[in-house]
Amino acid sequence: MKESIVYKRLAATFRPHLKTIAIILTCLIPFDTIIANVDKIKRDYPALFEWINFNVVLDTRNDFGCVNDFYTNYETFESLYSVRSSYINNAYVKDEIRYRNEFIEQRGYEVFKMMLSKFGRVDEGHVSKLIKDYYIQIYFRMFHYRKPSAGMPIEAHHGGPCVPGVQRLFADVHGNLYPCERVSEQSEVVQIGKVDTGFEVDKISRILNVGTITEDACKNCWNFRFCTLCVAVADDLHTLSKEKKLSHCSVVKNDIRHTLLDYCMMNELGYDFSEDTILDFDKA
Repeated sequence: MKESIVYKRLAATFRPHLKTIAIILTCLIPFDTIIANVDKIKRDYPALFEWINFNVVLDTRNDFGCVNDFYTNYETFESLYSVRSSYINNAYVKDEIRYRNEFIEQRGYEVFKMMLSKFGRVDEGHVSKLIKDYYIQIYFRMFHYRKPSAGMPIEAHHGGPCVPGVQRLFADVHGNLYPCERVSEQSEVVQIGKVDTGFEVDKISRILNVGTITEDACKNCWNFRFCTLCVAVADDLHTLSKEKKLSHCSVVKNDIRHTLLDYCMMNELGYDFSEDTILDFDKA
């Protein structure tokens, strides 16, 4: 595939300033072609393949077991320790995306196996690669990065927002720039610049400080530090909506509540997170 004019301009403009430029091209590529290219990378550049992260977007209306079996048994992915996973972004959907009971049960069983493996009751080779990523989240969220503090600073922002454009800068075919691939290209609100003219700092600042639209609610929220909400959930395509952002709070709180419960359960059963070798990136 030839490099597009947009790609060349983007790279020339921002490569000196960013460690990584993430260009995400949305197009209809046959599955066999994708796998063939991945196989080629693995065969011809094995050292590079070890540094590639695969992110799976799971549809909770489908069969978790089927996706899990694919990453367990497909030869291309056998050597992977874990596979990052997330769920379909519901920030811009018209109809609520619901979880199938079978999906919840199958994932829960795999989480149970992961827990048993940490206490030596199940061989780690039988643990889902998708659920190993969940344990990695527990470790870093609840143990590695969670430090005691004397209180909240005078000025702070809830967790969630990234620095727009730094980690996953997204460019459409017209050269418009967005914080990442999760926001809508139909929204003027989240457009942070153009390839030809650069970044719009005022817009970036407004997006970065999206917490100001729900300031009063956020100040009294127990999930302030662990919040994962960003501009994508507040964007109604015309403005940043307080009501739209607050409507997502219960989902995030529930997610963190479950993560805390799993962390506490492992602690109470005697698991020592300080002895974990997860920071040995030769494996993870």
